[in-house]
Amino acid sequence: KQLLYILDIFPTVSETFILNEILELERKGFSVIIFARKKENSVRHELLNNLKAQVFYLPDAHKLGFRELFFSHFKMFILHPVNYLKTFIFSLKNRDKALFWFFKIACYYAYLARKYEFSHIHSHFASLSSCYAMLIGRILGKPYTFTIHGIYDLYIAPPEDLRDRAGLAKKAITISN
Repeated sequence: KQLLYILDIFPTVSETFILNEILELERKGFSVIIFARKKENSVRHELLNNLKAQVFYLPDAHKLGFRELFFSHFKMFILHPVNYLKTFIFSLKNRDKALFWFFKIACYYAYLARKYEFSHIHSHFASLSSCYAMLIGRILGKPYTFTIHGIYDLYIAPPEDLRDRAGLAKKAITISN
């Protein structure tokens, strides 16, 4: 009953539904760890006071050095050789969709995530966070799900690899009005 949430921004007032979802999961006995790529510095939502989850802000992918990336790849290869190689090949085959670049960073994030107990990964939006959820899940051998939100994720700006992400996910959930 441990979950890893990978989010682009947390917390953000415009996405209070994510906070409410996590609070409900905690109320039902789930333990949640949140990896967020960015923190919004706006109004602090009052409901954050009820949050038990640990929130970790991931380092900017563009600022990671060769040493951190090399070490994380080496460690993931040693700990999960088959998963690492399968994910490497998958990312290399899909490099036209920029997956190989994301794989380089996802290994570092997987290296950070492996320190925590969790059995499932979830992300919101068909954005970078769901790409990282897919790759981290593949590297660590953990199932992942993601929620696709509305017309933007499906029709206006869907990622090129949306079909792959959905096909590899345990579930792809869609939300629309």
